[in-house]
Formats: sequence, C-alpha cells, structure tokens
Amino acid sequence: MVHEGLDPLTDDKLVELIEDKAGNDLQMIRINGSVVGGLAGILIYVLGMVLK
Repeated sequence: MVHEGLDPLTDDKLVELIEDKAGNDLQMIRINGSVVGGLAGILIYVLGMVLK
C-alpha cells in the first residue's frame, strides 16, 4: 500500500513533499541545536577558565 502511494512520486517531488510537511519543524530543531550548542560551548569555556 505504501509502495503504491509513493511509486508515482519522483525524488524531487518526494523531497518537496517532506520539506513542505516537516520543513518548519526541522528548521526549529536546527536553530535550537545551534543555540544550545553555542551556550554549552560558552559554559565549557568559562568553566575551563575558572577552574585553571
């Protein structure tokens, strides 16, 4: 059933469909990951300077 539903879609159409449905969520995950990673890096750097 799934194969029959996806068979008519080309690779480009499938990518477009996925990005349309999940694109905003994926972008928020990227932004949150960048912010959390940056803050963690700053915290590690500050702790490294303080504990020397």
